[in-house]
Amino acid sequence: MGEYDIALCYFGLPRSVTHVAKTHEEFIYNVLDGNNLTYKKFMHTWKTGDDTQRVWRHKTREKINYDEYKLLAPDVYAIESQDEFMTTVDMGDYYYDTERKREWDRTLLKNHICALGSEKRVFEMMKESGDTFKYVIALRPDANFLKPLPVDKIFPIKHNEFVISDHRHYEGFNDRFMISNYSDAHIYLSRLDGMKEYRSEHGRITAEKYLKGTFKRHECLIKKVEFPFNLIRPDGSMSAN
Repeated sequence: MGEYDIALCYFGLPRSVTHVAKTHEEFIYNVLDGNNLTYKKFMHTWKTGDDTQRVWRHKTREKINYDEYKLLAPDVYAIESQDEFMTTVDMGDYYYDTERKREWDRTLLKNHICALGSEKRVFEMMKESGDTFKYVIALRPDANFLKPLPVDKIFPIKHNEFVISDHRHYEGFNDRFMISNYSDAHIYLSRLDGMKEYRSEHGRITAEKYLKGTFKRHECLIKKVEFPFNLIRPDGSMSAN
């Protein structure tokens, strides 16, 4: 058991770590080191039955590279079957066929559910470690960061406050990067648990809309900071979204 300032929680498929790992080192790890902030890295990811992966609605030509995660050097790593996880999910709880014209794209919603499932699992890994943390950073392994983490504008963080990147909010809030106090991190990382109820009460789900609804439900404070990044596809190209 150890005491750290920050838990770095990676979730989801690695997709393009080979192309982006240096930006994580330069703009996050080195910045934290330079500010004498200690951290431990956790990573949860999925294995698919045929090793294929999707970017938005479409499968890519590139198979999942199950070794590239090592470039991020997580201290704790877990990989589980995405197909087995999906057998525990009833899509009817989140996607109403009777309202399909209003719903988000079914494949995109499925992608989002897998992302939230991975977030929940990495949160459990962090808790089970027995380590103590002041803060939690949730981030994707396929993010290409463009500027140093602005620690002077982030810390300290108030109770029930969540720091997010101020770009690409779409219908709600950017759901691809988050920093909070450890004591509040469950609101973000375990929000899959409340999605069925949200759909029944508030209609169609999109990733950003649901995050905004989660924050509203828990009366969270939102701090937006300039910390831009792009998501990179397995072939090294930049995602349009």
